[in-house]
Amino acid sequence: MKKRLLCGAALLGLAVAGTGGPAAAQGSGNVQWFGTIYIKFLDGNEREQNGLQNASEGNSGDQGQGIEADLQLRANVSRQVEAGVRIQSRFNKNYWANFGGFGADEEDPLSNQYIKLRGAYVRLTPGYEWVDSIFVGTNDFGLWDPLTLGKIRYIDRDNAAGVIVQGTAGSAKWDFARMSLPKLYAGPRFSTGDFFAQDAAWVSQIKVAATPTFNAGVIGLVVDDNERSTTDNDTRDGRDDTDRYSNYVGAVKAQFTGIENLDISGSVYYSELNVENAIIGCEASINGNCRFSPTLNRDADDWAAFLNVEVGEVLPNFTMAAQLFHIGADYQSILAARREADVLLTEGREGFWAWERPDYNFGNPANQNSIDGIGYGGWNGHMDQVVALAAENALTDFDERAAESVIGWRGATLVPRLTIGDLELRGEVSWIDYDTNWQACGGSDKDIACGKYPRFEGNRGWGLGGDNRSPFAPYQDKETWIMALNGSYLADIGSGLQLAGRIKYIRDTDDRVTNAGNLLDAYNEAIDVFDPGAGFGNTPSGFLAANPTWLALPAAQRAVTSVNDDDREADYWTIAGSAGYQLTQDLFGRFVYEYQFVDLLDGTVNVRPVGLGFEGSNAFGWTEYQTGEHSAHKFALQGSYFLSGLEVGADVQWIFGEYDPKFIAGTGQTIQRTAAGEVITPLGNIAQRAVDFEVYRMKVFMKVQF
Repeated sequence: MKKRLLCGAALLGLAVAGTGGPAAAQGSGNVQWFGTIYIKFLDGNEREQNGLQNASEGNSGDQGQGIEADLQLRANVSRQVEAGVRIQSRFNKNYWANFGGFGADEEDPLSNQYIKLRGAYVRLTPGYEWVDSIFVGTNDFGLWDPLTLGKIRYIDRDNAAGVIVQGTAGSAKWDFARMSLPKLYAGPRFSTGDFFAQDAAWVSQIKVAATPTFNAGVIGLVVDDNERSTTDNDTRDGRDDTDRYSNYVGAVKAQFTGIENLDISGSVYYSELNVENAIIGCEASINGNCRFSPTLNRDADDWAAFLNVEVGEVLPNFTMAAQLFHIGADYQSILAARREADVLLTEGREGFWAWERPDYNFGNPANQNSIDGIGYGGWNGHMDQVVALAAENALTDFDERAAESVIGWRGATLVPRLTIGDLELRGEVSWIDYDTNWQACGGSDKDIACGKYPRFEGNRGWGLGGDNRSPFAPYQDKETWIMALNGSYLADIGSGLQLAGRIKYIRDTDDRVTNAGNLLDAYNEAIDVFDPGAGFGNTPSGFLAANPTWLALPAAQRAVTSVNDDDREADYWTIAGSAGYQLTQDLFGRFVYEYQFVDLLDGTVNVRPVGLGFEGSNAFGWTEYQTGEHSAHKFALQGSYFLSGLEVGADVQWIFGEYDPKFIAGTGQTIQRTAAGEVITPLGNIAQRAVDFEVYRMKVFMKVQF
C-alpha cells in the first residue's frame, strides 16, 4: 500500500506537469544570486579548541575564529516553474589558524573547508483550481506544527527533502507532503535501520476559515520505517519488507475570536508508537542498549491538549493570557521540533543551570567528557519547551536559548501584562504537575518497567534542572511552581535609555519514593550493567563499582529507611537588570547584570542514585552531588553594530560563583567522613568545602548579506 501511495504521488506530479503542455520558451529566465557571509569569533578562559561551538556533541570549544558562506540561486524558469539551490559551507573545527588546509587536522572532515549542497528545489504553480503549488526538493517543512512535524534545527534547516502539494477548495486550504526520514536520528536507537532509502513520513493538514471569527484545522502524520526481509532472499518475484517501527500522530486545532477582547484557541493531539522489538533488539532493562534513543522502546499511545485564552483590555492597559496544558508521559512524535520551538506559555527553567556535564565535587575534571558541553553559566535566558524526546542543544553557543523536553508536563500558566506609558510589565504564575509521577515507572521492578523509557546521560531531577533530554525518572512525585515579573522602561535620557529587569522564583519539589515497600527496589546496591557496544566501546569493564570506602560502612549507613529521606527540594532565584543605549547612529550597547541563587536540599548522599548507569563513573562524571547553596553573578557587555547589509553582534560575559555543599543524613544516620574529613558517598569521597567558579567567555559575530 505504501509503495502504491508513493507511485501515485509521483504520477500525480507528472500528470499535473503534463496537462499544462510544454512551457513557452523563456530564454535564460530571471536568475537571482544572493547569499550570506558569516564570521564568528570565540574566546574564553576554558581554553578549549575542540570546535567552534560552545555546546557540541564531542566538539565543543570556546576559542578560535571561523568563516562560512551561504550562496543561493533562484531562477524563475517560466511563469509556472521556479527552481533554486543553496550551497553552504560549515565550520566545525575549520579554524582560521588551519590556514586553508595545512596540518593533520585536515584529515578530519570536521576541519575541512568543504562546501555542500544544502538546498535544491523545484516549485510548480500550474494555475489549476484544485492545486496551487507543487514543491519538490529540500525544505524546512515548517508549515506544519511543532508537536507533529516541526522545523529541523537551524543547522539542518533545509536538509529535509520531499514533495509538498498545496491547494485550496473554497474556504479550506490543504497541504499534503511526503518527507524522507533522516536515517541518523528519526527512529529507535537514533537509526532507521539498514534499509532506509524509502523510509518516509506522510503528513497532511486541512485548515478551514468557517467564519471570519472561527477557524479550525486537522493534521495527520504517518511515519513508516521498514526493513528488508531477512527470510525472503528470492529476488525473482521481488523481496518482502517488514515494519521496523511506525508512528501515527493526529491533531485537531481551533480558534475563536468572536467575542470582543477574547481570543480562545485549543488543540488536541493523539500519538501511537509501534516498535518491532524483534528487529530493533532493545533490551528490556533500565540501562539497556536502547537507553539512548529518541523514541520509547516499546509500543505506546498517549495524548496531549492545550487551551489558550487571551483577554484583551478589559481594564485599561491590562491584558491577560492563560494556558492549560497536558502532555502525556507516552506522547511520541518522532518528527516534533527538537529546538527552536516553544510549545508552552511558561518561561520554564533558567538556561543558566542547564549545565550538561557539571563538575562540582566528583569526577575527573581533566576528562574530555567533563570538559565538553556548554560549561558553567549555561545558556542565556530561560529555556524553550519542546515535546521531542531528545531536545537538541548541540551546535549552539551560550548566547542562544536552550531547549528541554517537557513530555509528561501538565498544569496551568497565567501571564498578566500591564502597560503604563513607557513602562511595560509582564508577570507569570505557573503550576506544573507531572504525568511522569510514578513509582518504578508504573511497574513493580524499576529495572524492567523503566526499560521502556530512554534515559540518556543522566538521572532526571538529579542536580540543577536534571537531564534536559530525557524527561523520565524511575521514581518521581514532583511539583513545580514558577513565578516571574519582567519589566522594561524607556527613560527619556538622551536618545532613550532602555532599562529592563526581571525577578523569578521557581519552587521545585520531588518526593521520589513514596511507598516504603519500594525503597529496596529504588536503592539496592546492585551494579547496573551498561552495554559497551552502544557507543561507549572505550569504557573499561567494572567502571560502575561503588566507592570501596562507602561499601565498608555498616549497612545501616548505606540504606534509605524512610520515604522522607530521599525528598528533594530546590528554590531557584533569578534577579537581573540591564541598561541599553544607542551610542551612535550605528552602534547600540547594553550592560547586563544577573544574580542566580539556588538552595537545593537532597538527602540521597548515602545511597546510590536510582538506576545509576555509566554516568556515575569517575571517567564520565555526569552525576554530581549538588545538595547545598549555589550562587552566581553574571556581568555582560552586549553590542550591535549595523551598516547597510552588515550586522555585527557581541556578547562578552564574566561569571563568578560558589557552591557551598550541605550534606544531610537520613533517619537515624550520621554523615560519615574519612580521617581527612571528606564525606563518604557511593560515588567517591568528597571534600565538604565551597567550590569557586570563574568564567570568562566571548562571542562576536559578523554577518553580511548580499
